[in-house]
Amino acid sequence: LYFERFLNKSRKGPPDLDIDFEAGNEKKTLEFLINKYGKDRVFSVVPFGTFNEKGCIKDVTRAMGYDAGFDSDVFAVTQEMPKKPSWDISLEEWFRDYPKTKECSDRVRQWLNDPKNAEIKKLTLKLQGQIRNLGKHAAGIVITPDVIWKYIPVNITKGDIVTAFQESGSGKDLSDLGILKLDRLKLETLNVIKLTIKLVKEKKHIDIQEKIDFIDLYDESLYSELLLGNNQGIFQFESEGITRLAKDIKVESFDEVVAVSALYRPGPMGIGAHDEYIRNKFFPEKREYPHQSLVPLLEKSNGVLIYQEQ
Repeated sequence: LYFERFLNKSRKGPPDLDIDFEAGNEKKTLEFLINKYGKDRVFSVVPFGTFNEKGCIKDVTRAMGYDAGFDSDVFAVTQEMPKKPSWDISLEEWFRDYPKTKECSDRVRQWLNDPKNAEIKKLTLKLQGQIRNLGKHAAGIVITPDVIWKYIPVNITKGDIVTAFQESGSGKDLSDLGILKLDRLKLETLNVIKLTIKLVKEKKHIDIQEKIDFIDLYDESLYSELLLGNNQGIFQFESEGITRLAKDIKVESFDEVVAVSALYRPGPMGIGAHDEYIRNKFFPEKREYPHQSLVPLLEKSNGVLIYQEQ
């Protein structure tokens, strides 16, 4: 990959670094980073838990000394609330309008219309969406050039020091402060590969480590499996949708494997880039270029703009 993909003048923010490790190595990778950079520079990122509609009304009810258990009226109210992500009205509108509908049960209607519960509803609306609790990100960490508190505030959750800001896409997040988040991701596929090497060696007395380390990307049998849809256990190629796309493209080379991975995303599929790629592969005479100077840049991707560097 080109370095400019990660850092260039037109980028609005720093890149997000995701690195895959075998599951079970979390402690080892964290110890490595602490030994390398220092324990006062390597910290987990905080995720904020917020009050959602259902949880919030139950929390407020309990805080005011009322029952919010399975047999309570409040629990019955939460059971009739819309399920995520189908909220298309505000909670305030739901409190007001739902009792007028035929879907509302008598029990829930009575509770929502009871003036005694007005304070619970008022506090629920006030707290909804606010931060409820702090957590410790399972994968996300930050590494700062000097001690962390010179750059960002920190917080404590369950005895662990974490960053006081998260990477959320909203204001006051880490990237706004110039802090880079690193995700140490657990990838079970790596564990499966390691175990496979071990079992083949134990049971068949054959060492396949070198074959796995140096896969022949021009081996046609690799692609014939993808064409058949035998993608179980292949990282990022297991879903029904990407299996179908690999078959439709009739994957024949490593470049096309990369293209499938890049095309199977909401953005490219939303504009029909995958359909254009397939059409241009099998009907190259239908390729259209805005300018002839783009031909050498887009030749490998069948005339379709897929990658950032293109």
